[in-house]
Amino acid sequence: MDPATPPDEEARRRIGDEVELFATTFLARAKRTSLYFVFSLAEEKSMEAPEAARGSMNREVRRRIFAGNTANLFLVMMLLNFVLIIFLGSYAILAIVGAQALLLFYSDRLVLGSGNVRPDKDRPEVAVVRVASTPEVGEILAKTGEGLLSPIRGELGRAISERTIQTPETKSKIHDILVRNRVPCSLDDIEITVRSPYPMVQAAAEKFHLPVPKISILNTPLDNAAATGISYGRSSISITAGALEDLDDDQLTSVIGHELGHVKGRDPLVLFFATMT
Repeated sequence: MDPATPPDEEARRRIGDEVELFATTFLARAKRTSLYFVFSLAEEKSMEAPEAARGSMNREVRRRIFAGNTANLFLVMMLLNFVLIIFLGSYAILAIVGAQALLLFYSDRLVLGSGNVRPDKDRPEVAVVRVASTPEVGEILAKTGEGLLSPIRGELGRAISERTIQTPETKSKIHDILVRNRVPCSLDDIEITVRSPYPMVQAAAEKFHLPVPKISILNTPLDNAAATGISYGRSSISITAGALEDLDDDQLTSVIGHELGHVKGRDPLVLFFATMT
């Protein structure tokens, strides 16, 4: 205990720290067990449903890589180097250069392909529907797969529109659809967040004098974004559903600007040549 701090004040500070830690841990755990549905609010709807995107191993691998940052791509390159050295020996250097060059060349497409929802100038708005749930419900969805998620996606797609997304009736429709498809929840468990990430990406790109990169929304509760690309004209950025839900406009713009700084500084190329040495 700090001798300069009165005992009562020190005790209150410790209790406050413990309560803050408990609340942060509880909210983080609740986000991990929640179900996320991500919608593009446009006439031609696209969406991401929980576990549905995980049905494809390729999509899940890309999601885990690009939900972090550019360092994840660097770590994947390093792992690939070790594997090729083990199996190819002295011929590994040629395979390493070729594999990493391909990975770098198509990095923007890999990021873009990690999510179905891709806002652009004509479709700037994205809706994130979070349903508080339990690990048991997640396990049920993982086992039943498309048999359960396919009708949910179809019904939600018809129930949600740009004009009515923020109305109480829409939340009631979502609740009825989920309960009817054996996903237990209450109206209070459903939270709807509507954001327009495209203008933020556009504004950040203009500050760096870059063309607007293509945008992909990842269906993950993490608060993050990641940008990559071999050139200014061949770049893309992924933004997580958790970032759209949790970060305000200033925070999200800051994160987007930081990631576009990697593109402006040609960090993917720097990482490529770093792995060659």
